[in-house]
Amino acid sequence: MTVSVVVSTLGRWGQARKIEILGHIELFADCSKHQLAQVAAMTVQLHLSEGAVLTRQGRSGGLAYVVEQGTADVVRHGAVVATLGPGSVIGELSLLDGKPRSATVKATSPMDVLEVSGEDLAKLLAKMPSFRRKLLETLSRRVRRMDALPEAL
Repeated sequence: MTVSVVVSTLGRWGQARKIEILGHIELFADCSKHQLAQVAAMTVQLHLSEGAVLTRQGRSGGLAYVVEQGTADVVRHGAVVATLGPGSVIGELSLLDGKPRSATVKATSPMDVLEVSGEDLAKLLAKMPSFRRKLLETLSRRVRRMDALPEAL
């Protein structure tokens, strides 16, 4: 099966729209407008076809995706464990820690996403310590929420 990925270079979303999308994402929620503008400047808008694979479990990952529109299944060891949609971030952990992907993520509908490269994010983290701190605080909250879940999950 051939999966097509169309990269939009038309700038359909201007800088202001990218900032708005990022500002609604938990990972970036505590960032200032200036910080969001820095992240937005690094993103590439993509349109992905249904069936496109965004990440593969066990592979290294240098890209993360912010979902603006569409859905994708998260598959671990062959089983669907979650479905992600608008407002989700895909691949951010591997992007930050350099470890292999923990799941395969496959588009279940056409998707519009913002792509962020690990290289660009690393440059921004080195250049802006305040951004690094806000990102760490957000990730810490996520870990604590997960720790609070019942063991059965």
